[in-house]
Amino acid sequence: MPRVDVENLSLRQISDELLPRDAAQIQAVAAEALSRGQRALHVTEDFAREHYKDEAALSQLYEVVDRLRIAAKDVQNYIDRSLLLTHGFVPIIESTYPCHGGNKAVSLAHSLHLGLGRVKEAVGGGGAVGAGCRLAGRHRTSTGVSHWASTRRLTADAGGERFTGRRERSDGGNSCNS
Repeated sequence: MPRVDVENLSLRQISDELLPRDAAQIQAVAAEALSRGQRALHVTEDFAREHYKDEAALSQLYEVVDRLRIAAKDVQNYIDRSLLLTHGFVPIIESTYPCHGGNKAVSLAHSLHLGLGRVKEAVGGGGAVGAGCRLAGRHRTSTGVSHWASTRRLTADAGGERFTGRRERSDGGNSCNS
């Protein structure tokens, strides 16, 4: 737009030529600004929709992760409680079933306890497999006597009688029915 010296123009030239031409140019610039503004509005609205969609998806993801964290914590608690409960299985079985048939039950109980230890390690409970296991060393030998029982052998003060840690019936019989 060329610069015009308005001081040298007559009022009629200004109103008939200059103002209509400048008004048309201003109207074209305003229309272009309006068009660009509407495009910018559409772009920001699209961006806002995408942002809200992403925000909703992230919110759902946070909720799922929070539920998963709580579930993982529950699993760890269940595993810890199960490990604590299985600590007593082997001694209870050995004291209740001193016959050879109890060996399989002891082996299964110990396998269960070790399996729970592996699960605890897999879900992030820490520690190596069998670490801190009070049942460690209680594996059965080929003779059927557990290492744990063989290390617990006691000699009674009276008579030098040997005990293997298993209860025997007073009638000399076997407490198993097999």
